[in-house]
Amino acid sequence: MSVQVEETRDVRQALARAQAYGLLARAFGRPDSAFLSEIRGGRFRRALKAALTALDWEDAEAPRGGARTAALQSEFVRLFSPSAGANCPPYETEYTGAHVFMRAQQLADIAGFYRAFGLQLAAGFRERPDHIAAELEFMHVLALKEARALARGEEEHAETCRRAQAGFVRDHLGRWLAPYAERLASLSEGSFYARVASLSSDFVARDAESLGVRPEIATARLTLEPEPALECPAEAGETSGAG
Repeated sequence: MSVQVEETRDVRQALARAQAYGLLARAFGRPDSAFLSEIRGGRFRRALKAALTALDWEDAEAPRGGARTAALQSEFVRLFSPSAGANCPPYETEYTGAHVFMRAQQLADIAGFYRAFGLQLAAGFRERPDHIAAELEFMHVLALKEARALARGEEEHAETCRRAQAGFVRDHLGRWLAPYAERLASLSEGSFYARVASLSSDFVARDAESLGVRPEIATARLTLEPEPALECPAEAGETSGAG
């Protein structure tokens, strides 16, 4: 998304938030060769550190990927792949839905957020709408839209984007990242993904405060029992490749 920006603090903050959300979303996607190259060369870490610094979060430690990128790929499969048992499934409703009907309702609500902004899941993103990468990238898109509206002097549209971000963090993203990060830490303490999850949880908690909301942290037990396949309404947000 290309925007002409007037250099105001609000625009700079929105763009920095968008960059941070986009990078965190990328970190939870399947680690392809391009991402692994960014990790090896330190570009991912430097870009994330720059975004956090722009948000006056200079004490935040952006995660290092290390040199063993093959280990990163195998760790991704071990933790997140359903075929490997998905010890730490990266889906909101596994942590917030007490039963299948509640999870279906939550998926529909997430899909509704995406549709409201004309978004749908990219064709190559074969995940549910409540995948952590999808939810983080939705926030990335909303922050970009907010920055563009501010730069154009469209205060009402910027406020609409801001309210949507607050609602999504309050009702969805901000509710489950803390227990998700805790579970990742218990399974793979000190790993790249555990550190990214911890940083994501802290970042979203800080962002919730700046948005004026206080999410109720999920306390539902992790649900891994077999259940009927769900048809996700309208294949929700184009969060992987949204614009």
